[in-house]
Amino acid sequence: MMRLILLILTALSMPPLWAATAEEVAVERVLLDQTMHLAKNDYQVKAWVASRQVFQQQALVIHVQLTTANASSSLPSLSVASQADNAWLQPIVSHQPRLSELDGKTVAQWQLLVFAKQVGVNALPNLRLQWVGESMSRQTQTLPSWSIKVSPLPVYVPEQAIVGELVNVQTRVNLPSILLVDEVIQRQVQFRLVNHLPNSLWLNGLLGQGIEPLSPWLQSGDSAWQEEGWLSDWIIWQPWRISQAGFWQVDAQDIWVFNPRTWQVTHLQLPAHSGWAIPLWLWHSVQVFLLLVFLLFSYLFIQWSRCWLNRRHYRQAIERCADSAQLYHLMVQMWQLTPDIPLAHQALPLPIYQSLVELENQLFSGEVLYNEKFVQIKQYLKNTKVWGKGCTHLQVTS
Repeated sequence: MMRLILLILTALSMPPLWAATAEEVAVERVLLDQTMHLAKNDYQVKAWVASRQVFQQQALVIHVQLTTANASSSLPSLSVASQADNAWLQPIVSHQPRLSELDGKTVAQWQLLVFAKQVGVNALPNLRLQWVGESMSRQTQTLPSWSIKVSPLPVYVPEQAIVGELVNVQTRVNLPSILLVDEVIQRQVQFRLVNHLPNSLWLNGLLGQGIEPLSPWLQSGDSAWQEEGWLSDWIIWQPWRISQAGFWQVDAQDIWVFNPRTWQVTHLQLPAHSGWAIPLWLWHSVQVFLLLVFLLFSYLFIQWSRCWLNRRHYRQAIERCADSAQLYHLMVQMWQLTPDIPLAHQALPLPIYQSLVELENQLFSGEVLYNEKFVQIKQYLKNTKVWGKGCTHLQVTS
């Protein structure tokens, strides 16, 4: 009994593995260190892991180094083969090595990533380094199946956290000024991560008022080796449908990214979106009303333009009259009067009726056709505004 109590106290005094620092975990383990003869050249091959522990969904980085003293020879290419393993994803190897010089020797270094899927003490999958040199010469080296401890994510990491090193995140959304009920809106979120799982990237569901999140979300990813490591660019589209008229809102969305290298959690918050929506029948009614208003104003504008042109041609025609006779015939023609009946006896409700009577009296008085009275009548007719009904029955001739 005393021994059991001592064991419990000893276990409690030891810090848990996930509470250790990143520097304590980063202990190099050499997996392979041997000489390889390929295409009449000697190479020193070394492979090691830089950590004695990984978290679930974290990439275990295996470094493969090739050293040669023959600088003139071309370096062999590296590929990795592995059998299916439920505890690990298929390995990913960098295409181009990082080259350097050390003590007059050429050093090429590749990175090999294997992602842990299961928690526990898992043996490394059967990894075979396949070297291809000049003249298609080949050689295979098998890495030892060492055990790696795969720990669950720390307790302070949210369950839906993204595992990887966050580089950048951007959000794009296009919201029209007026939305309709049942209209679909989508937000585009772009992530850039280093050493993230190569299969997919999912976010939590949308929450809000007056909306209906749509599923599944569309996503596309593109990954490639960069200087930072295995760099992944993800684009996720989050669509939602406006479910009711009135005010709607998409709540702000919290995203957590756990960096397994520094053991830190980065909190991001996608902004909230809100607006107003109207039913389709109301929008069609507004469109019809706006169309009627447009047609009414178009009709009024055409009428005004016609009156303006008529008045302009009317005044230009009066200006071209040289005497009372021409002015008399112009008035008869423009106002559609009866030539055989004197103007004084037609009794038409014209705005220039009095001036027409004076013109007729002056024409049949025996006086000269061009005099001061003619000039006054001509000037009065030019300055008289012709509105309303006069614009509709006034016939303008050139």
